[in-house]
Amino acid sequence: MYIGQNDSDNDKSDEQLMIAYQKGDFEAFGMLYLRYEGHLYNFFLKWTGDREQADDLLQAVFLKLHRRRDLYNPDYSFAPWFFSIARNTLKNSYHKNRRYNEIFIRQLVLEENEQRERGPTNLDGNDNPEEIICKKERKKMIESALLKLPKSQREAILLNKYGGFSYLEIANITVSSVGSVKQKIHRGYTTLRKLLEGWI
Repeated sequence: MYIGQNDSDNDKSDEQLMIAYQKGDFEAFGMLYLRYEGHLYNFFLKWTGDREQADDLLQAVFLKLHRRRDLYNPDYSFAPWFFSIARNTLKNSYHKNRRYNEIFIRQLVLEENEQRERGPTNLDGNDNPEEIICKKERKKMIESALLKLPKSQREAILLNKYGGFSYLEIANITVSSVGSVKQKIHRGYTTLRKLLEGWI
């Protein structure tokens, strides 16, 4: 099941809703918006680290969905098509701001190290000063390591890790093969482990 589908009373698939919207059913658009709004917003927030920018990108994507609704081919899954629009919207936004090489999130923390990142805390539950400094230093190292990866590897890792997409879905979104996606993710993590050795 693609992200956005649910088991509510409205059991129509994303594809069925999109077909209905193409025929002028604006309630179908509203349902698609409700299904994807939260996930897409979080997706943009992970990439940009800026709530206002994430919201702007969210609205831009749904505006493009509205304008391009007649271009959707119901023979294909909705989610990869929709996230291709989101991906291109993000890419074009950063090209305009000359910041495309910096779009990759500043908040990436490897899941297997989350517990270590918390470290000892004060009685009020807040991190102690030494741990705060260490966490900031580790974050800087992760940011630096991410920016050293080829853009295609960073993108594949983030789509998989934070977008929740399978290799096949990422291949559809990035217009590449499943084998290529697997290779990019494997090489990206291999490089990250080498770059972060001793820090994470």
